[in-house]
This record gives sequence, structure tokens and C-alpha cells, in this order.
Amino acid sequence: MNRDKHKYNINTGDVKAETLISRMDQEKDFNVDMQSVFYRNYSGDLMRYPPKDQTIQLSRDGIFDLLPEGLFFEEDRIEKILGDGFGKKYEIFKEEVRKIKLFFQPFDKRYFELSLELEENLNAVVEQGNAVFTNAFLDETETIANNDYIFQIKKLLPFVSHLRGNLLLLTDILKNILSAEKITIRKIKPFHSRFIIHQKGLSQKEYLFMMDEKGDLRIFFDFFAEWFLPVEVKYDYQIKDDKMPYELEKDRLILDYNTRL
Repeated sequence: MNRDKHKYNINTGDVKAETLISRMDQEKDFNVDMQSVFYRNYSGDLMRYPPKDQTIQLSRDGIFDLLPEGLFFEEDRIEKILGDGFGKKYEIFKEEVRKIKLFFQPFDKRYFELSLELEENLNAVVEQGNAVFTNAFLDETETIANNDYIFQIKKLLPFVSHLRGNLLLLTDILKNILSAEKITIRKIKPFHSRFIIHQKGLSQKEYLFMMDEKGDLRIFFDFFAEWFLPVEVKYDYQIKDDKMPYELEKDRLILDYNTRL
């Protein structure tokens, strides 16, 4: 398998722009448009890419947003544009803001380029270091070596002492590796907990494939439990779709997945 060309479908909402762009096989000659952190309320860090007009948009504050407004406008400027002729005055105000941001854009771009360069260097160091670690200490069978889920998480093995038992962080890691809607943990009985993988819209074939006792997910979860979960607690997993409406005429009703008696 060509790992370099293998693509993973993950939720990128909480992933910073440098991490995403450093993994893209595209030219990185672009302008940067800082849209301010206001957009973080409903947008990820990377708002627009591939570049349109060779410009990416980020939901971050640029230099203009970080500096006091008093450096550019009179203290009561906003009050002065209210009242008669507001529309025209406001358009003039917006144009002034655009020009000021345009002035600072090269500085914003350079700062982002340095941050992106640091991200790429860190990626190279981590991947090379992890390869040395896994080759030296991880006895990979062919089954493990060909498991795409394990391929993603084994890069975290050098940090296992910090990750082991941190269920809040581990569920977030699992959510991205498994491309799940969310991951929750349910206590079955003392010293026995279950990871609930919320994965909607699976067909019967897809569900049975993922639940196969000898399948990739089962092998991955055994690996995950061995390295990242506390040894004193038994863990297993179950795949659920709790959003599908219950309709008898549906041909995708699967007991214990999206249907229960």
C-alpha cells in the first residue's frame, strides 16, 4: 500500500490550518486573509482552501485586529457614521478598513509562512523519530503492518506515557481516526467499559465488516487497548447509529446498530 497517497476522511473542524495545509500536495504560494476570530463560532481555523484567487481564509485575528482601533480611527468614528447617510458612510468606513488590512497582509502572510514551516519541520522530525521507535520496539506482524487504523495511531507511541488513560483526549483521537460522528464511553459494570462509536448510515455489509472478529477494527482496538488504556479495566466497543428514524419499511434496519427491541 502506498501510504503517501492514502487519504483519510477526518473531521477537520478542530484542526489548525498549518496541520491541514502541510499535508496537502499542492503549491503553497498563496496570500493569507485573516477574517478574525469572530468566525470561530461556526467555522474551523481553515475557512477556505484550495486557494480562490490564490488566497486562503483563516478564522484568526490579523495584526489589524490585534492593534487598538484608536491607532487608525477617531474614538467616536462609529458614532459619527450613524444617522443620515449611514449606508454611504459605512461603505467608506469598510473601504478604509480593507485598505488598512491590505497594508498588513504581507506581515500576516509572513507570520503564517513561518508557522507553516515550523509545522512541516515538526512533522518530519516526529515521523522520522516514530519510525525509529516503532521499528525498534514494535514487533509488527503483517496484519498489524497492513492495518490503516494502526498506521495512524502508532505515531503516538512515543507519547503513550502521557496519553495512557486520558480518556477525554483518547476519545477525540479515536473520533478522527475512525471518522466517527462522536465517541462516548459507557460503563457496563465495575471494571468493564465500552466505547460507543457513533457512525451513522452504515449498510448491513459495512456494519458487519466493521464488527468482524477478525477485521481491521477489531485488530486495531486490541492494539489500542494494549498500548493506550489502563490494564485494570476491560474495554470493548460497539458501533451505533442513534439518529436514524425507526421505520419498518426501511431496508437498512440493523439490530443493535440502529434498531433495538
